[in-house]
Amino acid sequence: MRAHTSVRSLYSPVALVVLWELIVRIGLVDAAFLPSPTQITRAFVEIGPLMVLEQLGASLFRVFAGLFAAALVGIALGTWMARNAHVDRFFAPILGSIYSVPKSAFIPLLILWLGVGNSSTIVAVFLACLLPVVVYSFHGVQEVPRVLQWGAATLGGTRGGIIWRVYLPAASAQIFTGLRIALGFAFFLSTSAEMIASTSGLGKLIFAYGQGGNYDAMFAALAVLVAAAFAADQAFVRIRDRQLRWMPTQRANQAAA
Repeated sequence: MRAHTSVRSLYSPVALVVLWELIVRIGLVDAAFLPSPTQITRAFVEIGPLMVLEQLGASLFRVFAGLFAAALVGIALGTWMARNAHVDRFFAPILGSIYSVPKSAFIPLLILWLGVGNSSTIVAVFLACLLPVVVYSFHGVQEVPRVLQWGAATLGGTRGGIIWRVYLPAASAQIFTGLRIALGFAFFLSTSAEMIASTSGLGKLIFAYGQGGNYDAMFAALAVLVAAAFAADQAFVRIRDRQLRWMPTQRANQAAA
């Protein structure tokens, strides 16, 4: 059943690639500005798969380093805010003021403070990922029925034990939603930061080929980035479904799939 679902999820990407190839071949768009999938594949082979994959590795390191840091801080902070009104009142205005600012606007400042390289890109990814993790963790913990807390306390549960054994498991569906949103932000900010604040990575590769007018190679690097982001998202969904399989709603969704 899971294999059939995975195959069905590929229908639309495959159809889009076929339609793209046809549109370019019949001349509806200029191949100089929108290369066909065949041209992109040829460019990928010419520039060297090993080189592209090496740059992909550098990008993935920054993506997951920033995301992991945001997950640690965001889940802890969101839980703390949900459990303590004073903490919520202190951090809510700060997070609210950061929310409306495009995170890419921080990149020049991060270059000034941290220089060009991994550190500035990872911090940019961290800032982009932090808010959705905090918000979904906050609402997930807030929505946990109080009766669960009272029951755990009656059975002798400590404050830390109640958080680990009651609040976080009960809020895990919301937390996973925040993490999945953050994963998309991580790829976006990593690519943006690499174009400005890095000497390696797929973002830098895409920017360099675009500046040089080598659009076939630029689209090849972009295609690898899109494929990596899609694969990461699908892997995350698999992990989420496995971790949440104990939930009645999750079991119902899996049965329907």
